[in-house]
Amino acid sequence: MLRKGKGLIEYFDEPMQYPQDHWWWHLDKIVEKSYPQELLPEYLRVVYEKALKGEIRLIYDSYQSELIKSWVLFCEFPDDLRYYASAPALLETREEIHQQGLDDEEDVQIADLMLIEVVLQKGADPSDLFDDPQKYPFDHWWWHLEKIGEKTYPVQLLPEYLRNIYLKNK
Repeated sequence: MLRKGKGLIEYFDEPMQYPQDHWWWHLDKIVEKSYPQELLPEYLRVVYEKALKGEIRLIYDSYQSELIKSWVLFCEFPDDLRYYASAPALLETREEIHQQGLDDEEDVQIADLMLIEVVLQKGADPSDLFDDPQKYPFDHWWWHLEKIGEKTYPVQLLPEYLRNIYLKNK
């Protein structure tokens, strides 16, 4: 009857049959983009169509999702961000986001903007920890928040979506 080490659906000897039009039983096919679009409710078709075209992702893996959530929470700190802005453990999160290729995700960019806005207004505590150009490349702006706060960071090294706010405050 039950087999050890299997997923919930695989616990039963007989495979369960789910109606094709009950989309919630077919999330695996939706993620694989093999589910018939016409069987989805109207409000999900638009999202699914964008996913089929490659305009959006349906899901992140849980690690990537946690990285983005951590970064957003970090950047939503209240006014006094000076200390947190230069905390190496937190900036490692941003580095990992970059390494995972998630720089262009909307939530990441919004969090980046929130952080830069506060750093431009309040500054960031200085840190000698980030002086090693091998470990902390100058074009990885998150390691150089002190220079951004001082308005001495080269604007051309910032991503396009951060340049306007930087130039307005320079």
